[in-house]
Amino acid sequence: MLEALQAAGTVVIGPSNPPLSIWPILAIEHIRRAVAAAPRVIAVSPLFAGKTLKGPADRVMAALGLPPGNAGVLAAYEGLLTDLVIDEGDRDDVARLGEGRVRIHAADTRITEPAAATRFAEWLLELP
Repeated sequence: MLEALQAAGTVVIGPSNPPLSIWPILAIEHIRRAVAAAPRVIAVSPLFAGKTLKGPADRVMAALGLPPGNAGVLAAYEGLLTDLVIDEGDRDDVARLGEGRVRIHAADTRITEPAAATRFAEWLLELP
């Protein structure tokens, strides 16, 4: 896995709970370094209108003192991301969060069928 990360031009972090699912992986120092060294790191927010569809990500992030909504997702990955993809229902966050070094993109992130997953993955890899 480490070799694949090191060779990747783009690393995509799926819409998982950052503190419970992604942070433990990034706590492994050589994995974190490999992700941070990638030319492009794109995370997909697990939030829809500031809340999760299932699971405790929004509540866990709040309990850890992260800002609410997609600002919290952005803070959870501080220093790692080049891009954050948020759900189109949170489109107002593009302007609000898009003033930093991370590019913010809005798209329909609710994947309900395999064909939509394929289209979304292709779109992610073609982001400008």
